[in-house]
Amino acid sequence: MKIIEKYLQAVREDLSVKGRENVVRELESLLLDEIEEKFGPSPTEEEISDFLKEFGSPSKVADMYRGKTVILAPEYTQLYFLVIRIIALAMTIAFTVIFFIKLFAGQIEDGKVWNEILQTINSIFTTSISGIGMFTLVMIIISKAKKEIPEEEWNPKTLKKKKVEKNDGSHSIVEIIISLIGLPAVVVIANFFPELFTKAENLFLTSGLSLGHRVAVDVFVTYLIVLNVSWVTQLVLELLHLKFRTPTRNILVYELLIKTFSFIISLVMFLDKSLFYDYTGMIGFRAIFLLATIGGGIAVLEMLGKIIKRKYEVLA
Repeated sequence: MKIIEKYLQAVREDLSVKGRENVVRELESLLLDEIEEKFGPSPTEEEISDFLKEFGSPSKVADMYRGKTVILAPEYTQLYFLVIRIIALAMTIAFTVIFFIKLFAGQIEDGKVWNEILQTINSIFTTSISGIGMFTLVMIIISKAKKEIPEEEWNPKTLKKKKVEKNDGSHSIVEIIISLIGLPAVVVIANFFPELFTKAENLFLTSGLSLGHRVAVDVFVTYLIVLNVSWVTQLVLELLHLKFRTPTRNILVYELLIKTFSFIISLVMFLDKSLFYDYTGMIGFRAIFLLATIGGGIAVLEMLGKIIKRKYEVLA
């Protein structure tokens, strides 16, 4: 009875983590007993579907078992605790990397190493608290704004449709976690330490190789507003991928818009001559912007292909 398994899974996702497996087992026993009593030992899929429709939507059944109002929607609980751990880890990695960059670049005096370590710990703590606080507020707002599907509009056929859809495999859990850790680190470094562009270029020159240009950090800073928007929307996208492992059409369209936006930003930065000075060739960050532009263009075309394919499958 695949449809019952999907129904129970939908209920499970709407329950709090604590005790939900017991609730699901109890509900499964109840459903199987009532279906057998009403339709016999071999009910048809249509009979089961009609029974579930009459029994109620998964969200309504979950509400009956919860029996109380919560600030954070239970279906977001696992996501919430996962993300706050990621935020803390990302801030730890970002400020630890910054500390070692300063240390190896000789920016920390010998007698002030411990002071710098304490300052790094303080920065990790304060930014983590700030990030977790903002994320908690966002999740509470989302939970409050979450609207229940009217009972008369719910249909077990939606379970069957969800079962048919398969993950296209383009977003593994490893990729998602790496993005969720990396993006906040990139945001922190780009906004608070843009001078690292210059330090990276100087480090490259110590290898004996030559650069074709240098990045004008003051010009790069003017791009931070649009870059931050791009990074935040990408972070939201990764959270959606984490929540909905099978991307819906709306998520695919959202991803297409984000990738198009990122592609335009990288293209503009590549073409902006004021972003580079002492220009004699492509070797340097401009080459990275070119690769990002090419990769972004390919990603946009891939997303268009996915959306067209999804639309064709729906029509078929």
